Amino acid sequence: MLNGVDAVPSLFDAPSFGEYDLSLVQLFSVQPTAGPVSSAITLTIQGSNFADYGVTCREAAGQVEATAELLDSDNMLCHLPAAATSALGTIEVQVSLNDGTDGTWAATTVSYQTYSPPEVHSVTPSEGAANGGEDVVIRGSGFAVPGLDPTAVC
Repeated sequence: MLNGVDAVPSLFDAPSFGEYDLSLVQLFSVQPTAGPVSSAITLTIQGSNFADYGVTCREAAGQVEATAELLDSDNMLCHLPAAATSALGTIEVQVSLNDGTDGTWAATTVSYQTYSPPEVHSVTPSEGAANGGEDVVIRGSGFAVPGLDPTAVC
């Protein structure tokens, strides 16, 4: 109490700061590991020492930033827009714990593979018995997806 008036917290209170050691932030894996080129995707990134001072993620080469959500100190979601997956092949994904400010991007990255979506050119036979039992041949391209079992079971 000062001069009979109680002190009330104000906008001028001491600021609070949080800190983290960026060298301890590690990225280990991503799920899913692959998806169609030029498609928006939500990735689950597993790592360690994540903290929420404004998490964000980006496609490292093109630096297309994306929104992220911290799940816990070892997992986050990264919502990549289609622009971030526009290159065919491997893209590297980085995270920042401080809204993408310069110098706050983790040194490690995780790899995500993009591929051309499959195209069906023909199906033979074009009709069959309702109860099935016939072999069907599907011809097209892009059926083999990197990192996934290419065996299709219908």
